[in-house]
Amino acid sequence: MRFLFVGWGDDHHRIELEELLKKDNIQHVTIPRLFKKFSRIFKNFSKNLYHDINSLYLMVTAISKDDVIILQDGLKYSLILKFRPDKTFVIFRNTVDSNNQHLLSSRISFTFDPIDAKKHSMILYNQYIPSIDYLREKRPCISYDIAFVGLRKGREETLEALQKLLIKHQILVDFVDSNIYSYDEYIRRQYSAKVIIELGKANQSGPSMRAIEALALGRKIITNNYNLKSIFSFAEENIFVTDKNTSEADLDNFIQSEFSPIPEDDIRQFESRYVLNEILKIIKREIEN
Repeated sequence: MRFLFVGWGDDHHRIELEELLKKDNIQHVTIPRLFKKFSRIFKNFSKNLYHDINSLYLMVTAISKDDVIILQDGLKYSLILKFRPDKTFVIFRNTVDSNNQHLLSSRISFTFDPIDAKKHSMILYNQYIPSIDYLREKRPCISYDIAFVGLRKGREETLEALQKLLIKHQILVDFVDSNIYSYDEYIRRQYSAKVIIELGKANQSGPSMRAIEALALGRKIITNNYNLKSIFSFAEENIFVTDKNTSEADLDNFIQSEFSPIPEDDIRQFESRYVLNEILKIIKREIEN
């Protein structure tokens, strides 16, 4: 029996799987470049059709009936789940919404978000980042006081309010499309500041990758997510929770203060090699039972 990770295509996703792929029964399957070039023809007609053709290709050429399939949330390979719900497990990297809710039909779904775990009977895991060592190798020099690099997702209003309070400081705000930067370029831009702005969606209670990366690199965090202080209790002095009552003086004092050292073992538990191994243990127990 093999455990197949399907769709970990981005550069940072491949880093996540590096340690796991050293084991004989764990593999990562992707669409070959030539076939993907061919299937893009169908993208002009329908994005769903494009993803379904890629899924069918994998089911015919790379996936056997005994394989255990591990997907991420998203629309790319949902057809595999439709045909193989008894052998498919889904790791949600985003909160559950109308776009990915159908993936809850998998045998077991995993989530980083405590509210979703309770609401949808999902298994809660620690949000994770690819590799702390890789992140630190790429750590940029500090050239800004504060930075936000990421998708808009309705964050403009909160960021504008913060910018008015942070007028004394040099701020980088960079709204991007999901695939515009490589992971290395994202690291260079996002962590070129000593304080990182982390704004979760309104219904998100779990942490993002950005928060974990920031702490691993010794960057402090300004956030609207009240749960971060309890999730990262070992680093709560480095986290400032902002709301409509936040004052300029409080923010300024936080920014001027030094990063408080955190225990290495505490931040390491949010690294992919630990978290994905724990998820695999749960999947193996489920399959064996």
